Amino acid sequence: MRAFNFERGDRVAAGFGVPAQYAEQFEAKYGPDYGLRFNHRCLCNCIPKLTWPNAPGKWVDDGKDKVWWYTAPLFEDYRDADKLVFPDPRNSPDVFESLEKNLKERPDHAMACAIIGPITILHGMRLQDNIYTDVYDDPDGVHRTIKRIMDIQTDLVRQAVALPFDIIFYMDDIASSKGLLMSREMLCEYVLDYFEEGIEIAKKHGKKVAYHTDGNVMDLLDDMHRVGIDCVNPMQPQFNNFEEFMRKFDGKMMVWGGIDNLDVIPFGTPEDVKNHVEYVFSTLGKNGGLIMGTHEIRSPVTFENWEALLGTIHDCLY
Repeated sequence: MRAFNFERGDRVAAGFGVPAQYAEQFEAKYGPDYGLRFNHRCLCNCIPKLTWPNAPGKWVDDGKDKVWWYTAPLFEDYRDADKLVFPDPRNSPDVFESLEKNLKERPDHAMACAIIGPITILHGMRLQDNIYTDVYDDPDGVHRTIKRIMDIQTDLVRQAVALPFDIIFYMDDIASSKGLLMSREMLCEYVLDYFEEGIEIAKKHGKKVAYHTDGNVMDLLDDMHRVGIDCVNPMQPQFNNFEEFMRKFDGKMMVWGGIDNLDVIPFGTPEDVKNHVEYVFSTLGKNGGLIMGTHEIRSPVTFENWEALLGTIHDCLY
């Protein structure tokens, strides 16, 4: 947790470990203690178990994996959404099963409790492209549904903070590679402002607050800081300006991420990977506020690139 307080350890913190499929190769090359150099996973994210109403869909093979695609909205009129039965975390005895399990099994890890945001949950009922017109066609209906969602999610925070974890981790994809998916003002109105009560509860109980969205978030960083977010994840390097981020937010918001999961790590050379890690460390990590990481890497990565990634992280010393 030093990184959340902008405190330097002996080396940069990171959220990576040796992939299972390469464990034997690492051991063959470096011996049974290879983990001392190449396993850096210091943080675990746990998602509470709540089942929300979902639109119909199907599994689609995208050539790399099977992905669930919604095929039609669950409702057309938000008055019908008012009748949907939403989960009650107070009547879900196993809601924190994953978090409690990991707290016991990984006492040396920082622990995050994920809180899924309103756009992601509403997408599962209404589909995201419809949401973007709904905020014009029926803003009151959207607000009613989002308020119901976030009342539950805030109550989830209220319950969770009794457990000895470290981070409330809000997750809601609200940006693309080109920028925000709605205007900054709308994202404050429909997303960030609904986080404020939960963030206040988390802070009163000594928890840090992180926020995940892929894409270019530069235009929303001021508002993220305003509502009390301490950490941005994953700050994809292709879409965000690290130097500008550090000029404005060094010592105010830290980064959990920074590593390129789309190009350099899967498709670059080991030298490209090494140079990239060193750049991320020299920009985002110089004052301690960095946990190196990324969103999932869906493209195959060679042993040599994992070796370069994990080995260079090990050598990022303060």
